[in-house]
Amino acid sequence: MAGLNDQSEKLIGVEDVLKNFWNKYGRNYYRRFDYESIPDEIGNKVWARIEGEIKNSSQKYIDQGITPRVFDYTDPVDGSLSKDQGLMFNYANGSRVIFRKSGTGSSGITLRVYFEKYDEKTFDIDTAEALK
Repeated sequence: MAGLNDQSEKLIGVEDVLKNFWNKYGRNYYRRFDYESIPDEIGNKVWARIEGEIKNSSQKYIDQGITPRVFDYTDPVDGSLSKDQGLMFNYANGSRVIFRKSGTGSSGITLRVYFEKYDEKTFDIDTAEALK
């Protein structure tokens, strides 16, 4: 049995582990932007406009291969359901953009925007480049 100091065994670094994982399962790119302390009046107007896009332009998005929807969240531990947790735009290639409104900050509204992309083949590009 080889020991830790045995030079015949190659140590595998974190980068190698990640690349092996990505080669097997693909890679998820992710970025989140938080816009905090937006005054309530302005934050609610922004949110209403985003909601309006889903309600009034759904067919336009669907025609482009984008599925807009309001999403709920089911807690995997206790099974509780939280309705209307945000607005999601799912793209045909598996990418998505999510908008969530939060009032948990000290003042005003926090608007969170998530960008996610799954890629089976491209692993060595910067997250910002992948999410363009």
